[in-house]
Amino acid sequence: MKKVICGAAVFAFLLCIFPSWAQNKPAPNAPGSAIIIPDAAMKAQLMEMIAGKVQDAPVRIVNTSDGNLGVFLIHLNPGQTPKEPVSMMSHDEVSEVYYVLKGEGVLYHGGTMENPTPRDLATTGGPSKGGPGKDKLTQQVGPGDLFIVPSNTPHQVNLGAKTEMVYLVLRLDPKRHLQLK
Repeated sequence: MKKVICGAAVFAFLLCIFPSWAQNKPAPNAPGSAIIIPDAAMKAQLMEMIAGKVQDAPVRIVNTSDGNLGVFLIHLNPGQTPKEPVSMMSHDEVSEVYYVLKGEGVLYHGGTMENPTPRDLATTGGPSKGGPGKDKLTQQVGPGDLFIVPSNTPHQVNLGAKTEMVYLVLRLDPKRHLQLK
């Protein structure tokens, strides 16, 4: 019981020092310093996503000398294996790095899209295309797996999750399509 009370006191103290944690907002950074995203902010974002049934949301998007860099979480509930043809997407100018934190599922990637339709995913990928995938590859992915999806690469990671899945995604946006957060 003492540990719980002490832990609550320390947490309350930290909220006084870093009030941005309580609002799930990043603390301001001094110019030329590293940008820290506390674990508490990541967990709060994930809980907000689960409550709001949001699959893909930014934790933080920052301006770097090379463009915008977005840190996102993706949360997926288990789903049925998709029927063919699998709907794929590609981002024209944004590359992505996915790291599986929790769960198992299938990554669909590569090949081509038949009759791709332009889409603007301003909040998650900028100018993009979507359409039925052809000649794609599949790969089972699970905790600890990392995969890189270069721009203009057809992919889909939102389908056929065997269990609840959580990904950490870094989006590299040299043309600054992603809105700063």
